[in-house]
Amino acid sequence: MFEQEKLMEKQCIFILCAVIELFFLISPGPELIAAANEPATKLEAFLSKAETLIVIESVDLGRVEGTYGAYVEMKAIVSYEPISANKKISGFQVTVYEGGRNEQRKTVFVDLDEIENVSNAAEYMISLSDKWKAVRRLNTEVAFTTRDTFRIGFSQSGYSWQGFSSGGYGVGAVCRFNSLEDLKAVKLLINSGLEWVKSNEGR
Repeated sequence: MFEQEKLMEKQCIFILCAVIELFFLISPGPELIAAANEPATKLEAFLSKAETLIVIESVDLGRVEGTYGAYVEMKAIVSYEPISANKKISGFQVTVYEGGRNEQRKTVFVDLDEIENVSNAAEYMISLSDKWKAVRRLNTEVAFTTRDTFRIGFSQSGYSWQGFSSGGYGVGAVCRFNSLEDLKAVKLLINSGLEWVKSNEGR
C-alpha cells in the first residue's frame, strides 16, 4: 500500500512538472508581448514619442456614410520635430464606425507609402466592380489590408455587390456600402488627402 502511494505521488509530481513546462512553452515571451504592443506604422510610432516636441499639421478630409449609421472618416497628417522640420512623417488617421447594434469604433493609422497602395487598390476594385456588373459571381471577395489593419474591399455573390471598409481584427469595426459610389467616394477622400500631404511636405 505504501509503495502504491509513493508511485501515485511520483506520477502527480511528473504531471505537475509537465503542465508547468507546457505553460512556459505556449506562453508568449516578453519579446512577443512587447512586439504586439508596438505601433504598426511609422506615423503612430512618431506621434506616440514621449518627451519630444512634435508639430502636427492635419486636415479633416471628411467621411463616407455606410449602412445603419456606419461611416469611414479620414484625416491627413503631417508631423515633424521643429529641430528637423525637413524630415516629416506623414500619413492618414482613419476612423471606422460600425453602426447598428454593435456600435464599434476603431481608429487606425496608414503611412504615406501605404495610402498610395490603398488608392491604387481601390482604383482596381472600382474597375473590377464595373466589369463584373453583368457577371454572376460565386461568393467572391476582393480586399486590401494595411499594416495597422485598415481594410477596404468588396464582395459579390451572384449579381449582389457590397463594399466594405474596416479597422482592426477580432473586435474591430466594419462599415458596409451598398453602392459602388461609396467606394469611389472613399478613394476621392484618399486622393484629396494625398494631394494635401504632398503639397504640405514640400513647404
